[in-house]
Amino acid sequence: MFGSYPKSPYICTRYAEIAQLVEHNLAKVGVASSSLVFRSL
Repeated sequence: MFGSYPKSPYICTRYAEIAQLVEHNLAKVGVASSSLVFRSL
């Protein structure tokens, strides 16, 4: 447990980056799908 402690901040940063990327991609997909729905109405 204590042996892996120094790696923890790196993992947290990496996770934050990945979460941000996923969020950004979801936002793009959400905008695309909402505009498609809007056009089909």
